[in-house]
Order: sequence, then C-alpha cells, then structure tokens
Amino acid sequence: MATGTKADILDAVGQLCRTDSPEFVAAGLTVFLANAVRQYSRDKPYEDVEDVTGSAAKLQATPASWVEEWSQIRKIVYPYVDEDSTTLEQDDYEIDTVPSGGVPVEKIRFRSAEPAATETVRVWFSRPHDCTDSTCTVPANDVSALAHLVAAKVETAKASYFLGLKDQAQTADLIDYGAKSGQAKALAKMHLDAYRDALGLPDSDKTIPAGVAGDVDTDPQYTPYVSHQRHHRARQR
Repeated sequence: MATGTKADILDAVGQLCRTDSPEFVAAGLTVFLANAVRQYSRDKPYEDVEDVTGSAAKLQATPASWVEEWSQIRKIVYPYVDEDSTTLEQDDYEIDTVPSGGVPVEKIRFRSAEPAATETVRVWFSRPHDCTDSTCTVPANDVSALAHLVAAKVETAKASYFLGLKDQAQTADLIDYGAKSGQAKALAKMHLDAYRDALGLPDSDKTIPAGVAGDVDTDPQYTPYVSHQRHHRARQR
C-alpha cells in the first residue's frame, strides 16, 4: 500500500490554514501533527504483522513493534509454515501482564499450546501509526484526511489564543477578538467534520470549546476499525 510522507501531510496542512500568522508558532506544527496522528491511530490503527519465535512455554513474547496498553491482537497463526497454516481461535490465547525484572510487561499466554523454539508464531496486531521524517505509515489516500485533522487542531489553538486576547483587550481596542475566536472555532469544526467524513466516521455534533488548545477529539472511545476489544486481558499475576 502506498503511503504518504510527513512532508506531504504538512504541505497539505499549509493549503488548508495559515501556519505563519503571528499567533501561531510554526515550530509547534510538529506537536499538532503528533497529536493528530495519535487520534488518527485510535480511529484507524496501523495493522501490523510480525513473527515470534516459540519459547517452549505457554507464555510468549509479544511482537517487537507491540505497544503496551495500546496494541490489540487481530489474529494468530500457529504453527506458521505457509499461508495455509491454521488460525487459532480467540479463546486459545490471551494477553497477560506479568512481572519481568520488577517491571510489568505484556505477554501472549497460550491456553494449551507451548510453541517450540523451532516453531514460528505469526501475529497480526494493531499499533499506532508512525509519522516521522524517515518513516510514515499513513496511507497516501488518508493524507488529506489527516491534514484536515491537523488543521482542526491548529484552528482550535488559534481560537484559544484569540479568546485570551479578548480577556486582555482594552475597551478601545478595535479588534473583535471574540469574533476571531469564534471564526477559528468554526473552522476547527469544519476541518474535524471533513476528517471524519473522509474516514467514514460519524459527524461531530459537539461544539469545540474555544478555550481548549489540546487534542480535538470529540469521541475518543470511537474506534470503528477495531474488530474486537482487547481479548482476555488478564490481571497481573
């Protein structure tokens, strides 16, 4: 699948909103992008697949790219030999949190299987997207959508900025900072709806507070691309 680049996304943001105005620090654009990628990853996680070598025990290491307290298993094929190998049932394994060197870590615990060191366990799982100068996992056809989400965050920050100026403005000040804050808030809502529409998410029907300069995320629990919730997360033993 073709992917975009960080430069592609930032260029698209520049077409959607001003990022060179006095109230906006250009260096902060990377922060807005990082926040947007985090939200995008919740809405449409990166689907990865990695092989894990057996440990001759029920407890197996998670894939190298696994993100604890975030990643979810999509499916496991064991023993993996070729594309016709058997896919395990969800009840055949669970994610368990166990102590390791005094630090809790997540492991894959098989109910009955004990993969040998000569066997391969192929794991499909979700994780956050990467979007750095060197690596970007955002599909090319989602670059525009993500740019709208970054723009929404930029406009929300501007709304907060103008709201602060309104509170500080003198009576004789001819600039209506309240109106400018409202305009920026409306633009943030427009960009957020464009992002949701592009990904097929429900339209946002909530008003974005002008004083909120952080993540624009009106429905953080909505994850339509997650096929099931984390399966059998066991308590730390």
